[in-house]
Amino acid sequence: MNTKSVKWLPYLTLRNKIIAGFTVLLLFMATGMGMILWQGVQFSDVGAEVTELRQPAMRLALQISQEINHSMAELNAYLLTGYVDHKSRFQILEKSSSKNLLELNRLLKNYDDNGQLKHLIEAQDVFTQFRVIATQAILLKDNPAKNFPGLALATKTLNPLNLKYMGIINNLKVELMQMSVSSRQIKLLSHITELRYTWTQMINSVRLFFNSRAKKELDNITLYMDTNFKHLQLLVNEKVDLGFGDIEQLVELQSQYQKNLPQVIKVFQGDRWRADIHLMNTQLREVTDILKQRLEYIVTAQVTATQQANSILVSSLAQGQQLGLLTLIASLVMGVMITIVIVNGTTPITRLAQYAKQVSLDEPQDVEPILCTRHDEVGGLARAFQQMISRLTESYRQLTDANDVLEQRVTERTSELAEKADALQRSNQELDQFAYVVSHDLKAPLRAIANLSEWIEEDIEDSLSDDTRKQMTLLRGRVARMNDLIHGILSYSRVGRIDTNIIAVDVKQMLTEIIDGLVVPDGFVIDIAADLPVFDTARVPLLQVFSNLLSNAIKYHHQPQKARVQVGVRDLDNGYYEFFVQDDGPGIAPEYHDKIFGIFQTLNARDDVESTGVGLSIVKKIIETQGGEIKLASAQGEGSSFIFTVPKTISM
Repeated sequence: MNTKSVKWLPYLTLRNKIIAGFTVLLLFMATGMGMILWQGVQFSDVGAEVTELRQPAMRLALQISQEINHSMAELNAYLLTGYVDHKSRFQILEKSSSKNLLELNRLLKNYDDNGQLKHLIEAQDVFTQFRVIATQAILLKDNPAKNFPGLALATKTLNPLNLKYMGIINNLKVELMQMSVSSRQIKLLSHITELRYTWTQMINSVRLFFNSRAKKELDNITLYMDTNFKHLQLLVNEKVDLGFGDIEQLVELQSQYQKNLPQVIKVFQGDRWRADIHLMNTQLREVTDILKQRLEYIVTAQVTATQQANSILVSSLAQGQQLGLLTLIASLVMGVMITIVIVNGTTPITRLAQYAKQVSLDEPQDVEPILCTRHDEVGGLARAFQQMISRLTESYRQLTDANDVLEQRVTERTSELAEKADALQRSNQELDQFAYVVSHDLKAPLRAIANLSEWIEEDIEDSLSDDTRKQMTLLRGRVARMNDLIHGILSYSRVGRIDTNIIAVDVKQMLTEIIDGLVVPDGFVIDIAADLPVFDTARVPLLQVFSNLLSNAIKYHHQPQKARVQVGVRDLDNGYYEFFVQDDGPGIAPEYHDKIFGIFQTLNARDDVESTGVGLSIVKKIIETQGGEIKLASAQGEGSSFIFTVPKTISM
């Protein structure tokens, strides 16, 4: 057996080994899952019995029992008070109980065990008796003139007097509340309040007497009636005349009520309805006790059946757990066996990976060749890998030769670039020296010319004509323009060649500082957006850009007394902020959009607007030096919008 395995196992491919192992594992798992599903079907059948019959029947029986209790309470309340709401609620509960008894009958027909259906039929018969007795009691209560002559007489004679009396009292109270506050108003309001309170208590005592026939309620009626009469006399003595009620009418109403009350009490004491109602109540309690006993038996039977079903469920669950555990153990055993097969099959792959790592760390020609006698996929991979190593060794040799040549060329090119960098540095130094000479040697004569013209004008002031003074002023203006032009050239030459620290710049705060330093005409409005960023950048170049753009907007506006300039920003997704400075000035024709960014270029005559033509060229050079760009959106008569981008981060 072992000899045969040795002969055919090496020729079995790794793929077939893995497929065979997983097939056996899946068969074990499928067998276990089938047995678990079979247990689940039994579990589901028992659970369905509990959820679809036992629990609904038990809940329905309990609900019927509760409805019987509530309907009995509502019936007693109606018989005691006569309020129609109690009667309506009783009728609703009665209909619900009847409907639920029919539904319970339907459920128990499916599973009639322990004689529950028999007890339910008895409960339905008892419920029919309950409805008959309750109907008789309600009919007795609903015909007071025939069955309750005392109550009918009270409704006819006493109730109208009570309503009129309370209406007059309420009207008096309302009018007193509307009067201005005074000691008399407070005193009268107190009498009215006591009058209303004593009358209400007297009416409540009358009702309690009708229900209980207790002697103490007769005493309370006499007490509250006397107290009410005393307060009424106090109001009569105050001679109250408020326009809404009549105190004398109150006296008359109280007199009539006191006269009619003894007659009503006498007739009421002769009524026999209470004995009939008491008898019916006794019968109803007996019937409901029997009904609740039958329902309680059904509930108990359902609880017992549910407990038995739960026992079956617990037993089925335990069997399922045992079966699942056995399946798990069998799957683990098969998994271990498959793992052993896979490990035996992948060990050569691991050795091949180690060999590949060695190749990646050493030069290909230094790696010893790999030997493999396997006939499966791993053997084929090893032989292909060895061929790849041979080709890689040849490619490595060719790459080494090409690399040597490239290193020589890079060395030569680096030397050339170093020489050019030194020459460029010397050129920058010479340019800085030239800028210094220009700023020093040319500015000094210009200042001398300006000063000399002022001295000459002072010395011969009396003999100078107006034309000569105008020419002297023009001379000093040309000197100032030349001085600004030299300053502009110097600033332009230094853009991008002076080290600037990268700091956190609050653009909104910086714009506020710029505007404070400008001469802004009255009526000239500069709107700064609220969402301007705070970011790390070179502060001085950015300040120069905004200063030149804002000063140009002020300088070249044709109506500065009612001008408006807006400064805003857009956050772009490409790592840049896009700022814009937009005015409502005269605008610039499209054919001049490129010209204005050239050095010494202006659109206005130099005698009309003092300008060197260097500002926008400095702005363009600063922005492009930092990797951004600037453009102009404008048309003649439609204002101008200078839009430029600034990187969110600047590398030093």
